[in-house]
Amino acid sequence: ARPRLCSSAGDSGGGGGLGGAMGSSASAGAGGVAVLVALADLLGVPAGPEPALLCGRCRAAFLPPRLAVLAEAIAFPAPAAAAAPAEKEGQAGPQSPTPSESLQAERSSGGGTDIEVTPLLREASDLFLLPLAVLSAPQKDEAPIHGVARNLLIRLLGRLRVCLRPWTDFEREWLFRLRHELCENEPGWLPQFVRQAHWDCLEEAKDVAQLIEKAHDRRSLGGRDALQVLSALGRNALPAVGVLGERRVGQAVIHAADALSRLPRTELACMLELLLDAALSFGAAGAVGGRREIVKRLLEAAREASPAALALRGELFWALEARSKNGAAARWSSAPDGAAMWAWAGVACEDLMRDLPPEEELALMRQRAWVRNLERGFYDAARGPAWGESRAFPLAVWPSDRMCLGMEGEPRDTASKNAPVIVRCRWQGRPDAPAPSAAEEAPRHAAEAP
Repeated sequence: ARPRLCSSAGDSGGGGGLGGAMGSSASAGAGGVAVLVALADLLGVPAGPEPALLCGRCRAAFLPPRLAVLAEAIAFPAPAAAAAPAEKEGQAGPQSPTPSESLQAERSSGGGTDIEVTPLLREASDLFLLPLAVLSAPQKDEAPIHGVARNLLIRLLGRLRVCLRPWTDFEREWLFRLRHELCENEPGWLPQFVRQAHWDCLEEAKDVAQLIEKAHDRRSLGGRDALQVLSALGRNALPAVGVLGERRVGQAVIHAADALSRLPRTELACMLELLLDAALSFGAAGAVGGRREIVKRLLEAAREASPAALALRGELFWALEARSKNGAAARWSSAPDGAAMWAWAGVACEDLMRDLPPEEELALMRQRAWVRNLERGFYDAARGPAWGESRAFPLAVWPSDRMCLGMEGEPRDTASKNAPVIVRCRWQGRPDAPAPSAAEEAPRHAAEAP
């Protein structure tokens, strides 16, 4: 039979033969063979009645370190013809063999090391039953096949932590058995468990909720991981509430939202829409406590006195304003129940301005009035003479150290959906802003705001 090539045979480095096919275990029971076949596919081990040729990358994973180094050294001696330079300038030298030709040459010369597939898979299936601490720790004087199987499983764990596809039943059973150890050793596992869990299954939903609680108790959940947890949980809010109840889901959201305080405010502003959409999903599913906690964390961050918090404040103000307008539109539409779903946004917007200093609240109200004049087409009311330095206000689309003095000229329509209109405005520096950088010290009298 023609030898098969592994999936990465195009890599340089050559390979060795992999003999001992799955068919050699014909005496095994049907259930045991099925498990070994599934395990072979999971680990990426070539299995079949014919031998398989491994590239350098795969062979490095299958061989113990000392044997891999030895096999790499003896696998492909450099051809003498390839080492000799061309006799004449412009004449091409001997062509190096392709990876497929090199693999075939090595196999015909007897190089490499053979590993039996069936014993390897049986060793890996035994390791599947071990705790993570035992699986990760190399044993003293361990057998080569034991080390190969252990390294394959550890590499598999790394792939499963970041994979986007749904886990198979075989993977799910293994990983949920190791869930506590995995999340303790690597907090990045928690968002993956939240994404992969079947939230309509009571047992899995309880397991993941418990993982969130333990991560909160250990304070091991990072800000970015908390964003992923809240986003994934928000997408599954309805089935989660149906299985766990509103209180339990709300408590899980509170635990995850506590880690948002560790996120830089600039990153929090970039993920603002994601968090508000998750809050809307929790409220619509009945977990109102989770929605209130997310909004509370965002309001606390927006009230801080820093340039990043000022930028977040403007973004949050207009995000809540947009959702409040959706509620007003729903009140006059044929679906009046939609108004209650958006009413929280108007309340949050007023809460944001209530706890601000009077001058900051006034600046946001001026900004809202100026934008509303533009939306209604009242351009004369938005021009500079109606505003000026005495009524300067910030804009959410500008840096936090600029204050708008009103519109100049006429608006310019564009074909962009993100910025359908470009408005030219006068501006001045913010009196209480931090010192600008050297690139910003040059005076500029006009800027463009979408």
